[in-house]
Amino acid sequence: MKEEIGWSWPEIDNVPGLNGFSHGAAGYAWALGELAWVSGDKEFVHAAQEATRYEQYWFNPEVANWPDFFPEDFKGSSHEYEYSHSWCHGAPGICLSRLKLWERFGNANHKQEAEIALQTTTEDLLTALNNKTGNFCLCHGLAGNAESLICAYQILGREDAFEIAHKLGVSGIEQFSNSDKRWPCGIGVSNGQSPSLMLGWAGTGYYYLRLYDPQLIPSVLLLDC
Repeated sequence: MKEEIGWSWPEIDNVPGLNGFSHGAAGYAWALGELAWVSGDKEFVHAAQEATRYEQYWFNPEVANWPDFFPEDFKGSSHEYEYSHSWCHGAPGICLSRLKLWERFGNANHKQEAEIALQTTTEDLLTALNNKTGNFCLCHGLAGNAESLICAYQILGREDAFEIAHKLGVSGIEQFSNSDKRWPCGIGVSNGQSPSLMLGWAGTGYYYLRLYDPQLIPSVLLLDC
């Protein structure tokens, strides 16, 4: 949908086009940016910029995050918006999209948005690190959020971000590798377990490969190769 506030892709009547990477404008912007990079077609660059412009319209500076309009969470009032902190919805995935767009096209707005999203993601991860809370899945867990910090290290040279991602990894090993506890997954069931990539142990293992050598191991959340 092309509007004055930008371009979006709404799926349900009376619910705005979603923000975020997996279902929303950030993911569309990333895909359009990659298409522009491969094809050289500036129309796709424009489309990517319109998608990010839409998302920025909804940005809330008070919480430094973008509201989650996922249908079951959408309340219809700005005072009741939900704000997520994960790759699929919220600052971590939006950070990844902006980092890649900045790397491809050098738009200063994208870099600024990436740094804001990175700060929000970092603060959320530090809280989880200090409290030893959260699951270690890629989709909506600590491993996926840490990917934003690893990419910030690779693209922006933020060694401080990588150090936090590394501390999180050490904390996970200390909590789960030498105990009877199982690595927490993201399947939405208390103590639920999954071997899958996005919600379970495979994704957790991939996160540790990224920590070991981020230059050799590509980002699965950005479909790098």
